[in-house]
Amino acid sequence: MKRLIVNADDFGMTVGVTEGIIHCYQKGILTSTVLMANMPSRFLAAKLAQQNPSLGIGVHLNLTCYKPLLPPTEVPSLVDANGWFIYDTSKHDRYDIVDVEKELRAQVAEAKRLGINPTHIDLHMGTRRRDILEVILKIITEENLPTRRPPQEYHAEELIEKYKIKVPDQTSYYFGENEMTVDNMVKFLDSLPDGITEIMCHPGFVSIEHQYVDGFWHLRQRELEVLTHPAVYEAILRNNIQLVNFSAVNR
Repeated sequence: MKRLIVNADDFGMTVGVTEGIIHCYQKGILTSTVLMANMPSRFLAAKLAQQNPSLGIGVHLNLTCYKPLLPPTEVPSLVDANGWFIYDTSKHDRYDIVDVEKELRAQVAEAKRLGINPTHIDLHMGTRRRDILEVILKIITEENLPTRRPPQEYHAEELIEKYKIKVPDQTSYYFGENEMTVDNMVKFLDSLPDGITEIMCHPGFVSIEHQYVDGFWHLRQRELEVLTHPAVYEAILRNNIQLVNFSAVNR
């Protein structure tokens, strides 16, 4: 059986991203998203989540974008002089692992406080620090939730096995800078293997605020149009693909 999770990152990042994700769920093939529980638009995201109860929603742990949930005095190693996260992940060597764990646990707790029953947990922009990855996997294990299959270059497969965390059979990182087109999506769906596959995507309505917090701002509208295109949905039907969310991974 071919099952597909179409998972949008960054729910709650901005109003445009949040409303665009809901549009793709209601009018397209999107099945799942992940909440950025530290972002100002998280309250809008929580409201829209209540109105769309079948949308799978996980937690998108965040150590790079905007500000921590916790006060800077509680997580001093995570912030710059303005109290914001350090966006450049190559400079995360300064992050103290105790501060990291406190902030990530606060984000999971905030998602639940907002009424989200998480289907999974993953990390915004990834990490190459093994100790941070281990903290994340420990939290995921405690929550008894699945996660995204990490890219091979992260060399994380043994950690996934160590913590016995469930992941999709495949996760596609293919749809990046210029690859999200209707033709490419249809070709991808026509060759989808059996099992559970996740497509990671970044749809949204574009607004001026994106340019300040979002490296994908110029691509989000294009992804939204692809995910809601009739030819893409026709490919889902033609290939007998079942659209699911991360709840299917945890069964």
